[in-house]
Amino acid sequence: MIGHKKLNFLIGIVFFGFAFTISEIDKSYSDGKQAYENGQFELAIQNYELILKSKIESPELYYNLGNAYYRNGSISGAVWAFEKCIKLSPGDGNAEYNLKLVNVKVKDRMEIPSPPFYLKTYKVLKQSLTSNGWILLFSFLFLAFSSFIALTKIFQLKFLEKIVSLSGVVLIFVILIGANAVWDNYSVREGIIMTKTVDAYSAPKLHSTHLFMVHEGLKVSLKNSTEDWIEIELIDGKKGWVTLESVREI
Repeated sequence: MIGHKKLNFLIGIVFFGFAFTISEIDKSYSDGKQAYENGQFELAIQNYELILKSKIESPELYYNLGNAYYRNGSISGAVWAFEKCIKLSPGDGNAEYNLKLVNVKVKDRMEIPSPPFYLKTYKVLKQSLTSNGWILLFSFLFLAFSSFIALTKIFQLKFLEKIVSLSGVVLIFVILIGANAVWDNYSVREGIIMTKTVDAYSAPKLHSTHLFMVHEGLKVSLKNSTEDWIEIELIDGKKGWVTLESVREI
């Protein structure tokens, strides 16, 4: 019985700690919104970033943070926050619209040639769901496909055979696009240049060859990294090492 009481006591501590954390997060979010409405954008940013430090995130949080960064004059912070919002909520029209507005002010922004229609359609489809969304869709379709197969064997009906064939094609289609989307999500690393200007070098040390300079707000691919440096790649293929603190991963 003593052990049981101890367990209840520990559970009580954990529950209290969890409730306290949620209460603090809710207060930070409310304080952030109030600060934004009062024009105190720096304070709003502080409250929203405090929530992120608690490992809590949501599209709404990143969207509000992006607006606060933008109103506070931080192009890089706004780009980063809106990119995070879209990553969590693909197809968020408001975030995509705001991101386009902010990107106009990015000095090193590069225009990418418009891809062929079929590639553009494929990209839109791939980004229409998050990785978890594709996994859930696959699970549902696989369950439906298996159920149709079982029903076909039981009832031996022609129309069920057609449904099985059609659902099989759809399932393969989802597997191909979903697998590519999940692979990109976990293998492709991207970040935003956060400081006004950043010098890129040929190696992760200051005395190596200076290659080029980039400015805040630029979206880059992230490659290798060391304790204090990270290798970036630009859209045009140029690579270089920059200080780790100058980039914030999306």
